[in-house]
Formats: sequence, structure tokens, C-alpha cells
Amino acid sequence: MKTIRALFHNIRSAHNIGAMLRSADGVGIKEVYVSKIVPLPTDRFGRAQPEISKTALGAEKDIKINVYEDFSSQIKSLKEEGFKIVFVEQYPSSVKYTDIHFSKEEKILICMGEETKGFTEEEISLADVIVEIPMKGNKESLNVATTFGIISFAIRDFI
Repeated sequence: MKTIRALFHNIRSAHNIGAMLRSADGVGIKEVYVSKIVPLPTDRFGRAQPEISKTALGAEKDIKINVYEDFSSQIKSLKEEGFKIVFVEQYPSSVKYTDIHFSKEEKILICMGEETKGFTEEEISLADVIVEIPMKGNKESLNVATTFGIISFAIRDFI
């Protein structure tokens, strides 16, 4: 069975984080990494963040959340552990998410970037593969939480 983890980089919306944690739980992801600006399920006083609780519906209690200080170091560390680094981003070299395939034994890290800006060029250079969801309507992209749900379930079940 594939080992899948997720990394949420500079995502600022507590509602998005809650929804992403709920999707992560649904996929079976047991561990995620978040940058230090990402809202956490509890504040520094140990109080539950209502926006996360509302959308995560308890999933935030079942997933190990690791806060990292340095993006590049975190990615390199996970690469050393054998993770294939998958960035979800609209980028000139990105491929349609259904065009990638992983073996059942692979360790995969799904990386989601900031809601409107995504990843920087320097950050993108750390990816093993960059995937996107092709859009057919007038909008350029989906919400980050929706995108994470689609990609994470596809990687678990089909890719």
C-alpha cells in the first residue's frame, strides 16, 4: 500500500486547512507537514480553532501535524526518507494529474501551496513531478482544498 503524506505550505485560510485535514483523513493520510504560518487546530493557549473544527469535523484530532521552519530543508529531508515529491501547481512543465502513476510501494508527498500564489520558482525546483487539474470552464483553478481532495484520492486509488 502506498504511503501518502501531505505538506501544506503558506496556506492561510483556517477553513481550507480544516477541509484539507478532513480529506487527508478520508484518504488515510496519518501525517502532514505545515509551514509556520498555517493555522493550527489549536492556538498557543490550547484552545480549539473554530474555523478548523467546523470544516475538519474531528479529523484534526486524528492526524499528526508537524510544523516546519524551512521549506527547502523539509522537502530535502523527506526526499532522503524516500518520498516522491509531488507539487500541485499550474506550471509550464506540469502534467495532467491522471497522466502520472505510482507503484503501490512508493512513498508520496503531496505538496499544496499558498491559495493565490502557489509556489515560488525556487520551491518548484525541488519537485519530482508537478501536476495540475485541467480546467474546461472560465475559471483558471479550483479552491486549494477542493484540489487537494481530488488529487489525494486519485493518487490513493487510481494513480
